[in-house]
Amino acid sequence: PDPAGEDSEWAKAHPTTATFRFQVTFAVGTERFAVFHNRSPVPVCRDNAAGPRAAPAECSIIAPMTLEQEIKDKARTLGFDAVGITDAAPIAPADVERLRTWLASGCAGEMHYMQRNFEKRIAPAALLDAAQSVIVVALNYKPPASHPQGPPATATHRPPQALAMGAVAQYAQYDDYHTFIRPLLHELAGFIRSLTDESVRFKACVDSVPLAERALALRAGLGFIGKNHMLIHPTLGPQVFLGELVTTLPLEPVSYTHLTLPTN
Repeated sequence: PDPAGEDSEWAKAHPTTATFRFQVTFAVGTERFAVFHNRSPVPVCRDNAAGPRAAPAECSIIAPMTLEQEIKDKARTLGFDAVGITDAAPIAPADVERLRTWLASGCAGEMHYMQRNFEKRIAPAALLDAAQSVIVVALNYKPPASHPQGPPATATHRPPQALAMGAVAQYAQYDDYHTFIRPLLHELAGFIRSLTDESVRFKACVDSVPLAERALALRAGLGFIGKNHMLIHPTLGPQVFLGELVTTLPLEPVSYTHLTLPTN
């Protein structure tokens, strides 16, 4: 169903914001193309009691896929839910200061390793000589809605099932993500080499590498930092694993000005 259809519930509730976009890729010989289709509302006046309504304006563009689009398409094929690209410059001074303050306040607790390799943590190029770009990927880990097992416990009755139940962190309900995200990043690196140059170098980073990944994910357009200090993706929320591919390949950074950040 078209979420921007003129008579859809969404269009009725949001007459000036309903927008439908999609992208289709195809190949002609060895060259790949992308079809970008946008259907956006344009307010028009009608001579009836309903008043102004949203009439869709449509536009389709066929263009050769850029290297950045090829990379994003491959990352999604590998199973990542979101991918962004940024440069390998150090993170913003405000983020550096925030990290220094956090560490100085003892917020790292017993994670003493957080105090080490500070310069590498704030500068991707310190992890890989001549680094030019960082590809940031996100993988949603929100599990399917769980169903209660057996009748609920009461003050006078505790069924055996209730004794075996407990609360487990959602991200811990999967295999260790370090072990399955890193091979996917290596596969993505191999794909990029096949399109460019075998001399291009990469460094795959998954959490344990000293890198301020949330700040980089923000810069790559994957979301915003919430009050919980977590990266919040506009549609996936905060429940995402992050991974990075630092590379010597110069890539065009994505624009993240399209994100609507919360005002409160």
